[in-house]
This record gives sequence, structure tokens and C-alpha cells, in this order.
Amino acid sequence: MSKISEHYLYPKIEEWLDNVVGCQYTAVRKFLWDRQPDVVGVKLTGYRQVKMNLYLIEVKVIESLTTVYNVIGELEISLARFKKKSSVFSSLYPYIAVLENVKFKEIREYADNRNVGVIRIADDFSLVIEREPTPLTLNKALSKDHFKDHEWIIDEDEKKIFKDFIYRVGWWKIRERL
Repeated sequence: MSKISEHYLYPKIEEWLDNVVGCQYTAVRKFLWDRQPDVVGVKLTGYRQVKMNLYLIEVKVIESLTTVYNVIGELEISLARFKKKSSVFSSLYPYIAVLENVKFKEIREYADNRNVGVIRIADDFSLVIEREPTPLTLNKALSKDHFKDHEWIIDEDEKKIFKDFIYRVGWWKIRERL
């Protein structure tokens, strides 16, 4: 397999979040919790008391054990920051998406131990879901009042994503759920 840069894989992950997962909002390299995860998606669920679920995917072309540990470290930072924050998001669905030039068991062991999802990017660039994550859940429900004013959101990066989400989805569509 020829060498490919991971950023060429981001659109495929975004497409999966849009069309398969049903996220209403996706973004690449968006600032979140003082870092830039590769791809994020937000999916609104429920009615009256809605929940904003965050899908966070770290994408890596795996060429050595170092790249395995790099992707694990990147995801661990996000998991820790989600747990520490009073987040606008109700749940976090963490994934690692890997194009493996070399296959390492450490990725699957880590995913099994930490309940992280694994997306394998095949040689033809199709996505194979090897493992679904167990979401980290804060059980935060949002009402109409939360969407009228975003000043209650503490984290500035989350506030920007929240505002982008409302802009892209449209207030009228969100209001139908409230």
C-alpha cells in the first residue's frame, strides 16, 4: 500500500457520521477541549428533553507501534477532558479509525479495555466497524431554554460547536424537538 496522509481519510469518516450514524453536524479538526480531534459529529436525540451526543474519531495511518501509542494518547486526552468537564454533551462515543499498513494487537486490546470503538479503513477505503464503543454518559438533557442562550456553556470550544450546530441544523428544526 502506498503511503497516504490521514487527512485524506477525514471526508470518508464525515460521510459515515452523516449517512450511517445520522449526525446532524460534523467537522474536521475543530477545536475541542484545547485540542483538535480529527473528526467530530454531533447527533441530537430525544424530544422535549433532548440530548446532544458527541462522536469523536481519531484517525491514524498505522505504520509502527509509535503511531499506535500516538492515537491512544490522543484519545485518552479527550476521554479525560470529557469526564472532567461540565459538558454540553450528554454522551461521548469515542472511536479510533485506522488504516493499518502494519497490524498491531495493541489497538484492539486498548479498545476492549477502554470500551472504545474501532473503525478499520480497508485497502479500498471502505469502513469496517470492528467494535462499537460504550459511550461515556453524563445524562445531560437540554430544554428550549438551553438553546435560547448559550452563556451557560462553560467551555469556549464547546460553545462554538454548540453555536455552529444550531446554525447548520437550523433553529426551526431543533425547535420541533423541543
